[in-house]
Amino acid sequence: MLNVEEWLLIRDLYSQGLSISEISRRTGYARETVRKYLNKKTAPEPQKHPPKPSKLDHTNLTYKKRLMKVPIPLLAYFVKSKKWVMTVR
Repeated sequence: MLNVEEWLLIRDLYSQGLSISEISRRTGYARETVRKYLNKKTAPEPQKHPPKPSKLDHTNLTYKKRLMKVPIPLLAYFVKSKKWVMTVR
């Protein structure tokens, strides 16, 4: 998306009598882009997209559900034996 200065530059070049192809060559934008922004009556504004849900949300919930199913004595065994702690040698 072009910012306001680039939009104004395109409109200014067009008002000087340059063709869309010439504006495209000078600015480096595609002719379709130049034409699109020349047809806009107001300055371009950035559009906000709604946030997408994470693809890992269902995995995180599944993991939490599995942890809830682990019996408490088994968790206590791992805590007492410290098998869950990594040792550095």
